[in-house]
Amino acid sequence: MATKKQVNNKAKEPQRGKTPETRIPPPSGHSENVFPLVAVGSKKFEELCRAILKPEFKDVLWVALKRTSGVEQYGVDVEGFDQLHDPVVVLSAKCYQKVDAWEFRPWIQDFFVHLDGHWKGKNVRDFILAVTVTANDDDMNEAARTLANSLATRGIRFHLWDSAHISDLLRNDPRLIDRFFNRYWVDAMSAEIESDSPSVNPTSTGCRLPLNCENAAVPAGFGT
Repeated sequence: MATKKQVNNKAKEPQRGKTPETRIPPPSGHSENVFPLVAVGSKKFEELCRAILKPEFKDVLWVALKRTSGVEQYGVDVEGFDQLHDPVVVLSAKCYQKVDAWEFRPWIQDFFVHLDGHWKGKNVRDFILAVTVTANDDDMNEAARTLANSLATRGIRFHLWDSAHISDLLRNDPRLIDRFFNRYWVDAMSAEIESDSPSVNPTSTGCRLPLNCENAAVPAGFGT
């Protein structure tokens, strides 16, 4: 029998609006663990997910945003295609300041209901739900397990990319960090912050990010 909490959640509608881009907050000056993902807004968050998807799946040769005005997205924002042009990996991006565990199910249902329609015969093997919060509570973990089992019955692997996981995927790519955030976040997310780093000492003449400094050498280990 469904609990009262489950019944109430079924009557709710999850967040579906677009989050606007806001000013990127500066890092604290100490090493950071998570990027301020919500600040980039929904549109850029989808672009960010597109940028980090391909390196994670060896069969994906090219990635595209499923964002065309007036065209239904079938529960997906990003598609990763293999050599046969099948969308073998699909991703749903949710950019919100706060997310409740019960929202996972209706968001994934937006994709699931089209498995026998739009997605039939397209060889989707992996579904990613990317969120801008840290999924570190029991309710979110339980929701993820339940949804993983549901998708597994259709031969699809479920992945939950929370803010911590996404930050880890971004951490070693200073060019992407600079593109979506700024050079100060490159320093803040690196393993060690040098004393002459611009994010620590703005008056320093040193520069660790070649994207914004002409003729600067790439530090050892960056981008490798």
